[in-house]
Parts: sequence; structure tokens; C-alpha cells
Amino acid sequence: MKSRSVTQHHQRPEIRPLIERDGQPRWGRITPLPSEINWRDFDWRTPMGGRRTEFSKRFGFKHFEFFGVQTRDMLFGLGLVKLGLVNLAFAYVFDRSSKTLSEWSRMMPLDRGLEADTRPLGCTRYEQGDARITSTRDKQSHTLEFDIGGHRRGRVVIDTFERDVVGLCTPIANTGFAYAQKTAGMPVEGFINWDGKVYPVKKDSAGVCHDWTAGYLRRETCWRWVCATGVLGSGEPFCLNASCGVNETSWSENGYWIDGIFRPIGLVQFHYDKNRPDSAPWTITSSDGRLELRFKPAGAKKEHQNRLIMASRFTQCFGDFSGHLVEENGDIIDLSGLSGWCEDHYAKW
Repeated sequence: MKSRSVTQHHQRPEIRPLIERDGQPRWGRITPLPSEINWRDFDWRTPMGGRRTEFSKRFGFKHFEFFGVQTRDMLFGLGLVKLGLVNLAFAYVFDRSSKTLSEWSRMMPLDRGLEADTRPLGCTRYEQGDARITSTRDKQSHTLEFDIGGHRRGRVVIDTFERDVVGLCTPIANTGFAYAQKTAGMPVEGFINWDGKVYPVKKDSAGVCHDWTAGYLRRETCWRWVCATGVLGSGEPFCLNASCGVNETSWSENGYWIDGIFRPIGLVQFHYDKNRPDSAPWTITSSDGRLELRFKPAGAKKEHQNRLIMASRFTQCFGDFSGHLVEENGDIIDLSGLSGWCEDHYAKW
């Protein structure tokens, strides 16, 4: 009898929208990333089960994006926020040598100035006055380009090829959802030119994180978030990301990347002075006992507003970390020398 050769065909996983035909999201870590966050197809109900109007669905949907970059010379942050009734954009540079913070921000009423296609691999554009910001995401890279008034410009490229961009969808309250997409611990390069001073962003020393979030979040919410990033002594890009108060219902975003490969950790606790988050030290520990992290703030981006139907107490601290992380195989990673962010945020939106 002749032997018969068998050819195996490996089908690629189907790339589908986040919301299924029944109007519900796919939960947990989504691999591959969804083709789109098709929020208009979501069966969003009131807490008592009533159907929402299309008007309330449009203005209830929230979407925000944050880029953070740190080098030996500076810490940089840029945020784009789509809240339905208003849009926000901000950017800042903290110069390490002078210990000074320079920042820019704009608020646009009635959903103006900011276009987001809500595709995890897609494009976000902000254009208002003399400011232009573009965030482009594909399988090869995530790229941020901005020009604010001609004297604040930059281009930052994250190499995402064959690395773990983590997409996670979790339930929010009893009717909503949050899709969070994290890109971190990967090679990054480019430059930031801020008020005439050029800060090179080099692969061998810079750290980066990119948060892209969309969904129907709680009307009144709060969270704590930590991101420690940089390059390890071994020369590998590294980032630790964890939060408390959001993205931890049944699944968690908590984990770390080494050269773009993601590994999870347990739930985390934040110990800090809520009345002095930008000046007193923080300690972050994990429920599995593997993380012991200390944070010393160097400064903070603050936004405290109370406008009756909307409110925000936003304190995004930036500074330096020390401590250690125990890997599952028992190896210990020294986190000293990393920099990044600790955030305390309350929002009514």
C-alpha cells in the first residue's frame, strides 16, 4: 500500500469586530485584535433593562488615547480624549535637568476637532487652530506625529512587528464594557522638539507606553494606574502596566513586557497619600506577592474641574521607580532606573 502524504493547512484566526451579532462584546483578551470597536451595534441598556436611544448611545460612548515616552532627558505625555459632549487634547514635557514642566491643552465643545475611527489598527486625527496631531496604528508600528504651533513638534514610532499588542475587553457595571489596548515594552525611536529644545528618542535607552481605550464606561468612575518603562540592564525594552478600579472585572490588564512579549501578574494595590499624590512617595504591590514597586514623583500633570454634569480630578504623576518583580520561573527583575507614571483619576462624564 502506498503511503499518502498529508498536507496540513493552518487557518489564520478570523479578524472580527468586537461586538457580536447579538449586540454583546467578546470578553477577555482579544487575539487577534478586533477589526473595529463597532459601538453602534452594542445593545446598551439602562440599569433596569430599557433600551437606550441612539442619541444617548452616541454621547455615552467614551474614547481616549495616551502616549507616554521617557528618556534620560525628559518625560513626555500626550492625550486625546473623546467624551461625547466635549473633546480634550493635551501634551507636556518635563525636562529632567531643569526640573520644569511645560504643557499645552485644548478643550473643544460639541465633539469638534477630533476624529477617531475606533479601529484598533487605524488612525486618530486632531486638528484645531494651529495644532495637528495624528496617531496611526498598523501591524508594523504605532506612530505619533504632532505639530503644535510650529514650535512644538515630534515624531515617535513604536516597533510592534511580531510583538504583543494586548487588547482586553471587560464588563463595566451591569450594562457597559471597556476595551483597553496596551502597547508597551517595545523598541521606540524618534524625537520631541519642544520650544526649540530637541530630545532624541533612542531605541537603546527610551521607554514607551500607548493606551488606546474605548467603550461605555461608568458615568462616575475612578482608577489608579501605574506604568514603569525603560530599558533593562540586559538591553531589552521593558514596561510594567497595572491598574486598580477599572479593567479588572473577570480579566485584568496587569502585566509586563520584555522586548514586546507580554506576561501577566496578579491584582495590584496602591499605597499613597491621596492629598499629596504628586509629592509623597507611592508603593505598589501585587496580590500574588511578585511585585514590590516604589515610585518617587518628580511632578504631575493636573486637571481639576467641576462643571455640574461633568467633573474631573486628574493627577498624572511622573517620576522614577525602584523595586523588583519576580517572574514565574523565580528570576528577579530589578526595576531600579525605570521611569514613568502613576495616576489618580476621578471622573464624572
